Amino acid sequence: MRADPEMPGAVAEEEATAGDHAIARRLVDGGLAGSHRSHPREDNVRKASLLASGDPDSTFGMPDVASATTEEALAAVAAVSGAREPGEAYIDPAATIAGVREAAARLGAACRAGASIIVATGHPTGLLVHHVRLVEAITVAGGRVIRPLDETVLFRENGGPRVLKYFRGVGALTDGGNVLHTHSPAAMERILAGGATPDLVFGDHGFAGAAVAGGIPTIAVMDTNDPALAVARARGRDMTIIPMDDNRRPDSYDVIAELFERELR
Repeated sequence: MRADPEMPGAVAEEEATAGDHAIARRLVDGGLAGSHRSHPREDNVRKASLLASGDPDSTFGMPDVASATTEEALAAVAAVSGAREPGEAYIDPAATIAGVREAAARLGAACRAGASIIVATGHPTGLLVHHVRLVEAITVAGGRVIRPLDETVLFRENGGPRVLKYFRGVGALTDGGNVLHTHSPAAMERILAGGATPDLVFGDHGFAGAAVAGGIPTIAVMDTNDPALAVARARGRDMTIIPMDDNRRPDSYDVIAELFERELR
């Protein structure tokens, strides 16, 4: 039944529903949600097993979550992603939309309170462009994005330096010239150890995990093979999670950026 045009509330509800359907379609078309295009079920199960074994590359700086069993980890991911069974390579677009809206509400409150915010990513290939737009939206909303330890050599790995750099406000680990994919919590651990304690962190992988371990309220992007973040949330840590594929084409995330921009306005 169509909404009665004499009922403004019903019309608004119908328009909102249609809008969410359009967003969901864009999420699925871009590969951010729906049947997963990057990680099969086997990879999700393998990563949950690695977490349960205490693999440091899987705990994201939260060693306590390694006490989770493989089954607990898979169930935690399914609860966040909307998967229909544990380990399924699927993200419900409705879960992604809900995660963005919850994150936007937290960001909006932080902006109004004058909170300091760090935005960073261990998945710069896909997310860097999106996060630059997010920083701009936060700034327009009155937020304060900080850039601690910019251009600092944090450690050396495989004979080369690992340098934290901010690209228009978005932190990423580099080798001095190239941005790097990383699960390491080292950058955020160094930030927190240096006394630059943000009020809120928006990140993924080790950037998010180390913030959670440090007791910092955190918004995390989580893919289906990132069970540590889901376990931490299930165990009551102060987290908001946005479930989505974190390694798609940069323009696939335009729909997420637009939603953040709209919600933060």
